[in-house]
Amino acid sequence: MKTILKLTALLLVLAGSYSCQEKESAEIPFTDYSLEGTSCQWKTLENDTLIIVNNDNALDTCLVCPGEFPEIDFTAYTLIFAGGTAINGGIDLTPKSLTKENDYLLLTIKNNFKDSIAPMVLTPWNVAILVNKVSQDTKIQLIIQ
Repeated sequence: MKTILKLTALLLVLAGSYSCQEKESAEIPFTDYSLEGTSCQWKTLENDTLIIVNNDNALDTCLVCPGEFPEIDFTAYTLIFAGGTAINGGIDLTPKSLTKENDYLLLTIKNNFKDSIAPMVLTPWNVAILVNKVSQDTKIQLIIQ
C-alpha cells in the first residue's frame, strides 16, 4: 500500500512539473520598421514568407534599393520581414505581437482592412519589425488575424 501511495505522489509531482513547463510564453518587444524616407522598396513575395535578416548582405532577400541599403545595427538587432500576396482588393496589415512560445517565436499580424466589396486582385503585403538580436535559425510561426 505504501508503494502505491509513493508512486501516486511521484506521478502527481511529475504531472504538475510537466504542465508548468508546457505553458512557457513571454512577450518580446519590437519596433515597426518602415522604409519611409528611403528610395528602397520591399520585394513582393509569392507565398506568405518570413525572412530573418541578421546582416547587410541578407537585406537583398527582402529589399530592392537603387542606392545604398538603410543602416541597421545588426550587432544588436534582427530585422524580421513577413510578406506575401493576398487575394482581395485591399489589405492593411500591422504587427500585433511577438511572443516566445517554448522553442519558437510567434509573430501575430492583424489585418485592419474592413470587409467590403472589392475585386479579386492579388495584393502584395509586407510587415517588417526590428527585435533584439535573434539567431538565424530561430523558428518563427506567422499568424494573420
